[in-house]
Amino acid sequence: MHQLIQQIKRHKGFKSYPEYCPAGKLSIGYGRDLDGVGIRLEEAEILLANDLNALLGETRENINLEHCNPARLAALINLIHLLGLECFLTFNRVITAIESRDFVLATNELLLCLKAKYLPQYTAQLLLQLESGQWQ
Repeated sequence: MHQLIQQIKRHKGFKSYPEYCPAGKLSIGYGRDLDGVGIRLEEAEILLANDLNALLGETRENINLEHCNPARLAALINLIHLLGLECFLTFNRVITAIESRDFVLATNELLLCLKAKYLPQYTAQLLLQLESGQWQ
């Protein structure tokens, strides 16, 4: 199996973004057929955990999170995962409020920033979690 894997890697090459293979199927990685196979639940969970760990690290590089308990930190990372870090970093008053431990103000500022955007219903729960510091 090891030689087969090495051969396929050598022949196909790694693709970090989806592209169409010669057979016309959307593929990624070393030829994973996204149209026919997709990804398994276990693979999706690994990808999510990797994405969240990377996002947490990037967020910590940009925002002082030392005053966030685990529930608040989770709410923030969930919101940043939803919006994207680049977008979230434009919310200067939110970040200042978080770094100042004023989670009521942070939540109110987030409501102002987010009201024009389409957001899932669970966003209200995340804002309550951020404000209260309690899991929702």
